[in-house]
Amino acid sequence: MDLEYVLTMEIKQLDKVDIIKLPRATKKVNYSFPKPPRSGSEVISLIDVRKSYGDNVVYQDLNLTLSRGDRVALVGPNGAGKTTLLKILADVISFEGERKTGHNVITKYYAQHVLELLDPTHTLLEELRRVVPSEPDQNLRNTLGGFLFVGDDVDKRISVLSGGEKARVALAKLLLQPSNLLLMDEPTNHLDIASREVLADALGDYRGTICFITHDRTLIRQVANKIIEVDGGRISVFPGDYDGYLYRKQTESSRATVPATPDTELPKDSHPTPTPSRNGRYISPEERQSRSLRSEARRLAKQIDKINASLAEREARIAEFEEMFSNPERFADSEQIASTAEQYEALKGETETLWEEWERLSMEAETIDGKLATLNTG
Repeated sequence: MDLEYVLTMEIKQLDKVDIIKLPRATKKVNYSFPKPPRSGSEVISLIDVRKSYGDNVVYQDLNLTLSRGDRVALVGPNGAGKTTLLKILADVISFEGERKTGHNVITKYYAQHVLELLDPTHTLLEELRRVVPSEPDQNLRNTLGGFLFVGDDVDKRISVLSGGEKARVALAKLLLQPSNLLLMDEPTNHLDIASREVLADALGDYRGTICFITHDRTLIRQVANKIIEVDGGRISVFPGDYDGYLYRKQTESSRATVPATPDTELPKDSHPTPTPSRNGRYISPEERQSRSLRSEARRLAKQIDKINASLAEREARIAEFEEMFSNPERFADSEQIASTAEQYEALKGETETLWEEWERLSMEAETIDGKLATLNTG
């Protein structure tokens, strides 16, 4: 059975798969961000970079260039060095080697520490005004509205916000500031489904160069036009979107596991004895492991999709309850208020548990991707 036939059969199987699109939790918002000067074609370059933590050498002789218009997702197993690479690009840690930015490049960096930089005594409007003091209030209100803060929400103090709300304020602040190179480390942390949709919309409207890390594959699919795989201090660049990257990895795996022809057959002692399949085709241990990993990846993807649907349902219900609480006259009596409050708290608890499970499964899926990448290139 040749490689072309195998790939043809796999493509036919994929054509039979129904693609399920979950309905949006929010209305699409178009953003009007400040326009920075046009950057040079080479936005940022790392030249012969070395980074170590004590005796642990993370990068040695690292070279990388991001070009204008790149929207790069850094992928790879946990501990591979993705965050270290992003910090080097942001110039927030020390390293050996050279980091060069191109003409007119203005860099902004988002990581979880920016939530701690919010002033708890400020209202949302005051916090945004810190970075754009001359911006009219109405424009700030419009921006906050796009990030799901409406009406009197803009007068809330930062101190009373949840982690997810603080993340939305920090993202709004970041995107209000002119930049043409945006570096983001796990921007979806603390964000619910509606907030993730808002972030994807905002990044879709952003006209600069982006490099980001996230466990959220939906965000990668919506934003990235280039994938950089990081593993063991090595980087591999894959032009194109995330599905194209996964397809190429699978193709490489299939090509690597095609049985050798008589002309290219290796010595008998070069590999362990392969295991025959039911149809008589011999399957190497590597291919068997690759199939097992791909099967596990599909199982995890189905579980993540189910959790996404459950989250969307619960978050919609939570939004309904919050709307009811803002109009107390909709309740018949105090008993109904108490009963609704109990349901509300139960839903919040369920949602938090689901998000924890989503994060766990997403990290497992990323680990599987890393193992497949290692297997394919090993």
